[in-house]
Amino acid sequence: MTRCCVAFPATGLWLLVTACATPPTPLPDAALLVSAAEEQVKAAKWDDVLATLAPLADDACPRQLRDRRDIALARAQLGNGEPWDAYLTLRDFSDDYPHSSRRGEVTAILWQAGKQLAESDGGFLFLWSDRDAGRTVLEHLITRHPDTRRLADALRILGDMAFADGDYQLAQARYRTIILDRPDSDWRFYAQFRFAMSIAADLQGPDYDLAQMVL
Repeated sequence: MTRCCVAFPATGLWLLVTACATPPTPLPDAALLVSAAEEQVKAAKWDDVLATLAPLADDACPRQLRDRRDIALARAQLGNGEPWDAYLTLRDFSDDYPHSSRRGEVTAILWQAGKQLAESDGGFLFLWSDRDAGRTVLEHLITRHPDTRRLADALRILGDMAFADGDYQLAQARYRTIILDRPDSDWRFYAQFRFAMSIAADLQGPDYDLAQMVL
């Protein structure tokens, strides 16, 4: 009987044995990385935060740590002057982590990102406007996080933006929400004044629509 024998080159056999004998390099502990990033956030070391969290991108981070990871990442992006990236990081937070206890931190970051963009005059030709991006962020905030303590602040900016753009009916809706839903807000009297102004500006004839002036 003829026997077949497969010969392995000596070098290849050595590499195979070495690979089997050498344990794989362990990945850094995810919890330690997230905790380290949170400490770097406190120290405002934004670039260090990004580097620390890089190994935990996407699904590389355990699910139970992803809300903390995303918040730390968004804070670093905001600190680095990238408010739109911070918004993108947290845009789906309420869907991805509906039971997270950190929603208050998220709304605070979204508010800062939206306000910063809305007050910026940056942009690129007709393709991109920081102001429009700010509107997107603030509309997301009031829609997906209506319980935020910054609701009236966001509505005031959105109302003023709508008024400036000549969308007086939308401006009325923004100011009306402040008056009705946040009657204890510091913006209430301002909203009442601007509400009346937006009605006057939206008139189609010579007479005021007095019925419309009543909330």
